[in-house]
Amino acid sequence: MAESVHNYAAYRDGELSWALGRFIVPISRLDEFEACTAELQLPRRGGRNWRLSVLGGADPKIDLEQIIDFSRRHGKSADAADAVIDAFEWKLRSVAEIESSMSICSDRLETYFEIPLSDDSRALIAEVARTGGRAKVRTGGVTREMFPSPAQLAGFILLCAEARVPFKATAGLHHPLRSIHPLTYEPSSPSGVMHGFLNVLIASAFAFAGADVKVIEAILREESIGAFSFDDGGIRWRDQRLTGQQLIKMREQLFVSFGACSFQEPTSEMKALKLI
Repeated sequence: MAESVHNYAAYRDGELSWALGRFIVPISRLDEFEACTAELQLPRRGGRNWRLSVLGGADPKIDLEQIIDFSRRHGKSADAADAVIDAFEWKLRSVAEIESSMSICSDRLETYFEIPLSDDSRALIAEVARTGGRAKVRTGGVTREMFPSPAQLAGFILLCAEARVPFKATAGLHHPLRSIHPLTYEPSSPSGVMHGFLNVLIASAFAFAGADVKVIEAILREESIGAFSFDDGGIRWRDQRLTGQQLIKMREQLFVSFGACSFQEPTSEMKALKLI
């Protein structure tokens, strides 16, 4: 926790702070985060509050009580606080959990439901749309089996685009382009094909613009940076183009962000590609 807090504080003060999202912490480690930041006199440093997203535990009611208690100690509003929990992430087990969770959290937190990629995905995303929630997709892990296929991921993106459900992605998106990498940081780690965050971003943009599943899956499978071009007016994938305004609308309404255990790895590779 101390290393994560130190790193996040440094990234907030760095040149790429514009690319940094929320600090994500499991509800079970919220006390540890609070103790660590108090010892380091963070996040008061810098005069800006830290925005946190909390990963829920077994019961959203109990989680919310802990979140409310945290907020009382750190300020009731973003203007007055040193740390603000403004997002909650919940791993779904059934459709029924969506409405009950939203009734607890909807007025207080931006709520994301992790959607399993299965035959139930359509019904779950439809219910998330009906209740005003957001979706979350797991795009990787520490074994090859934890990575969804391009077809599965394309199906999820299209369902969210059709339902106009904002979503975030988590795990496995360390690299800009689809490619083979070690699955963990251990020296003996096995390797596997990992999805690229640029692939997911651009596939989402084309899905939002109405592209079909074949196009979305092909973009997710793309491994050549030469297939993409970027300029002030927009982006191009092979012979298809989207404008900057289309990208802005997509980012506002569909693909919100992706979470990764590294900030330096994605940004350094984007620098190497001369994209930032």
